[in-house]
Amino acid sequence: MNKGTDFLGLFEWWIEKLTNEEKAIVNTSYKPMGASNDGLEAERVFQRFKETGYYNSSATPVDYLSSMAEYISKKDNLDLKIKILEKAESISENFSYTSRHFVYLSFVKLYSDLKELQGRNAELYYHYCRKMVLISDMVRQEMLEQEWKILPVNRGFEGVFEELKMQNKYDEAIKLVIDGREKGWNIQYLIDDVWELIETEDLDPHKFGLKEESEYYTKEEIDNNPYLNISLLVNKIESKNALGKSFEAEANEVLNFIEKSGLSNYIVLESLYKIGSAYYTCGEKTIGLNIWTRIKNSVQDISPFTISNFYAEIGKLLYCENDTDLAYDWFKKGLELNKKLPVRTYIKRIEKTREESKDLK
Repeated sequence: MNKGTDFLGLFEWWIEKLTNEEKAIVNTSYKPMGASNDGLEAERVFQRFKETGYYNSSATPVDYLSSMAEYISKKDNLDLKIKILEKAESISENFSYTSRHFVYLSFVKLYSDLKELQGRNAELYYHYCRKMVLISDMVRQEMLEQEWKILPVNRGFEGVFEELKMQNKYDEAIKLVIDGREKGWNIQYLIDDVWELIETEDLDPHKFGLKEESEYYTKEEIDNNPYLNISLLVNKIESKNALGKSFEAEANEVLNFIEKSGLSNYIVLESLYKIGSAYYTCGEKTIGLNIWTRIKNSVQDISPFTISNFYAEIGKLLYCENDTDLAYDWFKKGLELNKKLPVRTYIKRIEKTREESKDLK
């Protein structure tokens, strides 16, 4: 509603509560699209608040203050940025839940960057995440009434999920994310974190209405599609390796199946690469290297070009693990199959390091 006057006292706040230096910073920083180049756009906004209560019909004063705060550098003028956001929050109850949602989001983004620096910043980060979740149903209803086709990301769920995990409230954390996703919030990216929590804490996914990846297929579908079976097992291997759990049973099942079936295609190649990588990165380096060496013999039907790309990826992994001599050998193997393989920079670095080591001796 537009009451036609500065019923919120924003012009008075601008004049009396901000110093001349602060006003100059806001004027200099606030340059929205369509603004003039005279550096007085913020001044005009507050003058319009005095005259009409609103600057225009499509945005509330909360929206304008939140927008101004976004233009203020948190590195150079953090206190001023917070001061403007706090003013936006103080008047937000006069407006829609959606306006409140976005001013809370501004705080979440700010304190998300600062939360590692001080305990108080972390507390404020979680405080505003909780506020976002608390009003999420009302915000959702308003957005649907305004015909939003897709609800946006709601970072409040991310923060509260993280906070509940730290409090060992695992069931509550998982239910929060699932409920938010079912209501349409764009938080699908948190589902991977939910699965990691389920697997780490050995929770039952069915308790939360979730299924294992393999449960989306019938036993007949898996049995009749060897490539699907291999893909599901390899995904499980990668998941277990990421959690530090043993994946030997699944790896042996895949490797034995490949050996007995005689299958030879890209999925087999990718599986050997991923299983070798899992073993190598978990410390079983010899096993990993032995599995990688099976690639060429196990995939005769794959083009040398494709195999060379996997050799390059193996080389890069070894290089990152500081096994540069082995990385060099795999890069060279790749070049034998594909002269244009983009690994020569790595080779030159390794050769240069070797020469420098000789000089030191």
